[in-house]
Parts: sequence; structure tokens; C-alpha cells
Amino acid sequence: MVRLGGTGLQRNSAMTKHIMKLRARTNKPLAFCILVAGLTALTGLRAAEAEGWTPLFDGQTLEGWTNPYDWGEAWVEEGEIRLRADKKFFLVYDKVLSDFVFEAEIKMPEGDSNSGFMFRAHQAPNRVFGYQAEVDPSDRQWSGGLYDEGRRAWLHPAPNDSAAAAAFVEATKGAFQRSAWNHYRIECRGDRLQIWVNGVQTTDYRDAMDAEGYLAIQHHGESGKVYRFRNLRVKELKPAPFSLRQETGSVLDTMGLPAPEGATVLLDASGDLSAWEMEGQAGSKAVWPVEDGVITVVPNAGSLVTKQDFRDFALHLEFNVPERGDGNSGIYIQRRYEVQIMNTAGKRRVGNSDSGAIYQQKAPDGENAALPGGQWQTYDIVFRGARWDEAGKKLENARISVRLNGRLVHHDYAITNKTGAGLEEGPSDGPIKLQDHGARVQFRNIWVQPL
Repeated sequence: MVRLGGTGLQRNSAMTKHIMKLRARTNKPLAFCILVAGLTALTGLRAAEAEGWTPLFDGQTLEGWTNPYDWGEAWVEEGEIRLRADKKFFLVYDKVLSDFVFEAEIKMPEGDSNSGFMFRAHQAPNRVFGYQAEVDPSDRQWSGGLYDEGRRAWLHPAPNDSAAAAAFVEATKGAFQRSAWNHYRIECRGDRLQIWVNGVQTTDYRDAMDAEGYLAIQHHGESGKVYRFRNLRVKELKPAPFSLRQETGSVLDTMGLPAPEGATVLLDASGDLSAWEMEGQAGSKAVWPVEDGVITVVPNAGSLVTKQDFRDFALHLEFNVPERGDGNSGIYIQRRYEVQIMNTAGKRRVGNSDSGAIYQQKAPDGENAALPGGQWQTYDIVFRGARWDEAGKKLENARISVRLNGRLVHHDYAITNKTGAGLEEGPSDGPIKLQDHGARVQFRNIWVQPL
């Protein structure tokens, strides 16, 4: 048997082997069940790994798990991790994770009890704190809510908003099964935190406090009661090719950044323009000239749009505005939302029509990040499309984060409607458009990574 107590991992392999031998000699059916369970677990582990999942528990040992507390007991029994304590404690998995999908099952004891799955958490001696997916068997029915353990307390539902709490209970009613095994799924992608309980989404929340941390499982401290966990696994997700988590004042150098694996290359050094067509002319060839991987706007010839539509993605491109003139152009996301390009270097105050702006909706944050005309510049954009119901009603605004020349000028901004000459909003995906506004703006090194 393997137990993890308040003083850490305790193993006695010789005694374990002796117990197993005794059981094998005196109880052949039990030995057969152990063998079958072992083979089944091995098959499951291999299948999980083949799909990109990493099992966090092998059904037999507590390898990889640590108890940072001076109290609390953890052990393996019948292919489950079991916890018992008379004070709250957390069993922590020893790996820092950033963006991931985590799944596990939990079965609660009868009577008063409470638990949770910690994620992107932090640990210290006798302390674990951070995000927690709530397990709440009480009449309150907040299972699947988001709690900030040891810091801000409840994030979702808001504790002082009775209407929000009532709406949460109504939306998640019946998801958690009091006397059964309950399946939890947690997804972390950037600052977006999502939780499901038995397939029902209970939380979709944005919070940028923690970008990485540990996973942990909780015993709430009800004396003598045993909490049970099984089928714990994680799938790490590839982060966006450039980070948007740094503070506004930080600068990232992404000039010349190559397309990552899985990205769609829209323009590279080869000068291939097969991904593009002229706006309003389906199937046409792009007429903008290309030389050494650089395309140049032909004034009044029309804008370029991608043949492919996109929804949620990271976009990188490099551009150069002429030294003279306004250098007017823009990047239209889904042909609906324009990120402005202008020759506005040197302006003391930038507005919602200057380079870096969400056109006529929001001026860029911070200092003017535009460079003088004649110098190559970078845009790095992370976009999440608006969400719609089946009846065509918008449920969530599109959201965007933008770096201009490495400076964060918009962070998770909710775009309330189409901008300027953009197309009307709708549930369909859309192409990326490079605008012809009469200036000979140049572009190079353009790629998109779906998210």
C-alpha cells in the first residue's frame, strides 16, 4: 500500500509485495481481479496517451503527488485516490501547468462535506491557494462555481449578487449528483477559465491573475470522512505563439517570427498569394504585386481577403507605411472589425482612428507605439469570435488583444459591434482583409494559428 501522510510520501515496497503474495495465495479470485484491473488500467493509460492525454494517477501509486501539509492522509484503494483528515488540506500534483484541459471524477461522502479541484494553484508549507472548481453537495448547489482559495473568495457566482446566484443554480440544476461519481472538466486557455460538471458548463470566466500553477485535490476537513477521486488526467495545450499576458509596459520582439506548427501561412518569403483573392471577386487572383515576399497595395485596385474563413485565432503580420502621406490601411478581422494602420508616429495623443486603434471604437492603450513610415512594424493579434445562439441572438461580444510593435495596446477588449465599413456581425466565421485605402502600404510574413 502507498500512503501519503502529513510528513510526505511513505513507501514500503517489501511489505506491499508481501501483502500481495499473501492475497494471491489465499484468494485466487482477488488476484485475478487485480490482474484484470491492472491490464485495464494499462490499456486505458495507453489509449489516453495516444490522444494527447497524460494520466495523473496510475491506479496503484501516488507517484507525482505531494502533501505539503503537516496533517491529512492520502492513499490508494481500489484504483482510487482517497483522502481523510480532520483539517482542510490539499494533495498537490507536482507539475506546473499553464494552458490545459483537466478531467477527473470525484465521489463525496454522505452528510456535510465540501471539496474542489485546484488549478493554476500555488503552494507553500501548510498552504495551497488559487483557483478552485467548487464541489458543493450542500443545498446551496454551487458545484462547478469558481472560488479563489485563500485570496479573493468567490468569483463566480458573485457572492453578494442574489440574482446571479439564483441564475447560476437554475442554469446548473441537476448537473451534480449527490451520491454518485461526478465528472469534472476544467479548461484554461490564456485568461479564460471554463468548468464543466457531468457535461454541463457551469463557469466561463476571464481572470488574468494566474497564468500557471499546480493542480490539487481537496479534503475539507470533516473528521473521519473519506473523499474519493479517480480517472485524473490532463492534456496540455499549445499556448498562443506569442504571449499577451505581460503587462502593458512590456515589449516583445516578434519581427520575423516564423509560423509555428499547425499555423496557416498566408504570405511568406516565397511570395505565394494563393491564399488570397480580391474582395468581392470570389476565385479571383490577387493583383497586388509581390516581390521578395512583400506585397504592396495598389491604390484603388481593391482590398485583399483570405479565401479561408476564421473564428478564433492568433494572427501575426508585418507592415510598412510610406514615409509620406497618411499611410491609411487596416486589418479587418472577419471583414467586420478593423485594426487601424496609419502613419501616426510621433503623435503625443493617439485616438480611435490612429495606428493601433480598434477603428472608431477604442484608442490604443498606453503611449503611441507606432514607428515612423519606412520602418517595418509588427501586429500580433489574438481574436475570439462573437458567440451566438441557434436563433441568431448574440450571446457574447467578440474579444481581441493586440500588440503593436510588441507593445500591448488592447487586452481582451470586447468589441461591441462592427467597425466603420465592416460587414454586419453574424454567427458565421469570416476572412481576414487587408484594406486598400489609397496608400501604398506593404505587408509581409503573415500567418494565422487557429485557437
